[in-house]
Amino acid sequence: MNRCWKTKRLEFGLAIKALAVTIGVLAAFSGTIFYPPKAVADAINDTDFVFTVDTRKSGSPDTQFVIPIRGGGYNYTIDCNNDGTVEATAQTGSYTCSYATPGVYTIRIGGVFPEFYLNNGGDKLKMISIDQWGKNKWRSLVASFYGAANMDVKAIDTPDLSQTDSIYSVFRGNTSLKGENANWNWNTSTITNMGSAFSDTENFNQNIGSWDVSNVVFAGGLFNNATAFNNGGSDSIKNWNTGKMTAMNAMFQNAVKFNQPIGSWDVSKAELMSEMFNGARAFNQSLANWRLDSLVSTTGLPNSPWSGAPRMLDNSGLSMKNYDAILISWNARSTNSPLILGAAGLKYCAANAARANLIKSTVNGGHGWTINGDAKECPRHTVVFDVQGGTAIANQEVAYTGKIIEPAAPTRKGYTFAGWYADTALTRLWDFASYTMPDNNLTLYAKWTKNPNHTSLNTVNNNPNSSPKPAAKLADTGVDMMSSFSMAAVFVLFGAVILKRSR
Repeated sequence: MNRCWKTKRLEFGLAIKALAVTIGVLAAFSGTIFYPPKAVADAINDTDFVFTVDTRKSGSPDTQFVIPIRGGGYNYTIDCNNDGTVEATAQTGSYTCSYATPGVYTIRIGGVFPEFYLNNGGDKLKMISIDQWGKNKWRSLVASFYGAANMDVKAIDTPDLSQTDSIYSVFRGNTSLKGENANWNWNTSTITNMGSAFSDTENFNQNIGSWDVSNVVFAGGLFNNATAFNNGGSDSIKNWNTGKMTAMNAMFQNAVKFNQPIGSWDVSKAELMSEMFNGARAFNQSLANWRLDSLVSTTGLPNSPWSGAPRMLDNSGLSMKNYDAILISWNARSTNSPLILGAAGLKYCAANAARANLIKSTVNGGHGWTINGDAKECPRHTVVFDVQGGTAIANQEVAYTGKIIEPAAPTRKGYTFAGWYADTALTRLWDFASYTMPDNNLTLYAKWTKNPNHTSLNTVNNNPNSSPKPAAKLADTGVDMMSSFSMAAVFVLFGAVILKRSR
């Protein structure tokens, strides 16, 4: 019986092999290539570019999707239904997938396919998702999915960018892009142009802090109107190597939720920063360490997006403290002059002198800047003196950067006053001579030293300077020993008298 079973298994295996050979022969003589069943194809074919479309959206006829291409160098196969059946091979131009009924379809492209080029046209609204990047080597991703407002990225692999230097406008206008389950650890080391890559993406907020931007020159508009972007809540974007960037204009314009500590970025090569943080209402970081030495002078070009820093900080979320620090630092550093700096809606106080020197003419030793839209405001804040059990001290109203008047020392029975401290742990002594009022209310805490307990002093030979001699006491009773001896003597004497009379 075992021998019979083994024989049948051998025969079955031979039959399967023969069927496979037959299919291969038929495929060689037909216009259609047969892939393995879809489930198997999905498992083994990770080389293809795979995406999903909805033909019912506007664009070409509702039973079609037109593959968008640009230029030459194409030699691809296309499976319009992702079912293992290739509808066309050796394609060198555009191809139209046609369907019996309108609906949602997944398309698979293999072979050499250097560019997918919607560029805000064609069947842009029919794009639903990118499901797999595959092994395709992209020549360019410039405007590839620009305008695909209904598209998301779901691919868990990453695109091969080794042969491209630009992702300009790649996802521009992709208002449905979230990429929540996608892989964003892209190798971008070859990229020199990232301009507008995520412009107008209203829902994208993924961590791309791992991106290598060390060769990026143009980053203008990168996150322009990316109203949800805050690098996924991660500060890793602070590690970007921006040392080669020359164009950073409108980079975070209207990125209303972005607020990451990018003050350590190297912007020494930046020539364009106009509108960089214009409308970035949440952005409140110090840029004091930035050097603006390379900014293009804006003389005669106050409104040009291609010069200097007009509207750079307009309507951003910079606090007075951070804006003060920026002005003070930029005044102290060597910068090109003259420049126009947009700062609409911002307030300064401590930087009054620094700002005055920035706008002073170069003839008079200043920098010759024009600063638009900001205003001086030194708000007053309340100083509360927490006396910690001592006599009351009245509050003070002090202007930001002003000096607090040191009050008369409070008193407390049994204690000596030891100064005012800026923390409850009483570790930061407030120096009234040098410290200035912060841009907030302040509480100062009294520190007390307990006075020592005073004991009656016995003098020696009526000398008040002699050391006191404590009275001896019985161990348990606490009665003075000398008093005890006196009482005992009285009792002994009284006893002797009684005894004498009794005799």
